[in-house]
Amino acid sequence: MGSPASETGKQLLPAVGCAHANRYLDPTADAVTLTSTGEGATSEGEFWEAINAACLEALPVMFLVQDNGVAISVPVEHQTPGGDISRLVSAHPNLRIFRCDGTDFVASYATVAEAVNYCRRERKPAFLHAYCTRPYSHSLSDDEVMYRPADEREADAA
Repeated sequence: MGSPASETGKQLLPAVGCAHANRYLDPTADAVTLTSTGEGATSEGEFWEAINAACLEALPVMFLVQDNGVAISVPVEHQTPGGDISRLVSAHPNLRIFRCDGTDFVASYATVAEAVNYCRRERKPAFLHAYCTRPYSHSLSDDEVMYRPADEREADAA
């Protein structure tokens, strides 16, 4: 029987396994594995295990973190020490950090292309931190009106 709660970050370790399998099956391939998550899930153990494994093995995995500044119902600074996950992972060996405005399609496309090219060329992991907005509550059981001020929600909507 499954858990009644939503699990976050469960896709991260299998993505690293996929990259490892790709290297094993065809060491000459330029395949890049993409895995994506929100900034709130970077507090989960699976995130840190995946980053550690990808960096230790220098695997071509692109970790895309969509950061809307709110980890479900708390501001990111209450979920992530210092409020910046890029800073926390910046000391990992073999990991290159990329940042972009996730609300700007052209800038996002260019940054994703740069990160993928890095993974292909260097055969190492990349961390893409995309800053974006969340135009509505996280889920049906989460009413952002309870914790996000009206001016903040209106600014995101604009």
